[in-house]
Amino acid sequence: MARVGGGSHDIQTSLILPSTSRDPQMPISPAASPDPRLADPHLRYEIDMFRELLPILHDPPPSLAIRNALIESFLLHTRILINFLYPSGSHTDDIVPTTFSSNWSETRSSTPPSLKRVREQANKRLAHLTTLRYKVEPSQRPWPLQTIVTDIGTALVRFAKQTPDDKLSPETRTSIEVLSSWMPSTPRVVTTHAAADTTWPSDHID
Repeated sequence: MARVGGGSHDIQTSLILPSTSRDPQMPISPAASPDPRLADPHLRYEIDMFRELLPILHDPPPSLAIRNALIESFLLHTRILINFLYPSGSHTDDIVPTTFSSNWSETRSSTPPSLKRVREQANKRLAHLTTLRYKVEPSQRPWPLQTIVTDIGTALVRFAKQTPDDKLSPETRTSIEVLSSWMPSTPRVVTTHAAADTTWPSDHID
């Protein structure tokens, strides 16, 4: 367990990936829609991991491998949350905002330009081994953490407001609230490094 936040935002959060707590005697049909009660702790896990990596990125460890691993973990959770908030609708088992509320109408086409670019860059530079890893311009190599956190945090707040109280747990609402309070203090940019690019930037924090 880890304690995060302060004052009214002081909460206990578990960073252990939640297990399925459904009744084993009630099998889930492959065609069944995601259950919001079972999906809720998994959404909260993504939000908590996304948030808890931020203070570490403020003061990264000296090991280059660990730095890269931390940034890559952050980008993985970023990619998951972008796809959650702005789904393509191509997979029936995806957990998306409409799992919790029918009020959400935003789709992949309404993704903010900044997050659209981050998703495309993460797909090409992180999730797949592509030529973009060496073709990307040096000025485009850093990952804009402040923009990522602000845009995702703002969208999550909007999602929480549109979701009925009985569909989203108080714990997940608190996780979103704490994330939104951290947005102004997020590091500006960070970058991962290949063998030919080994200088950690001096401006990775404000």
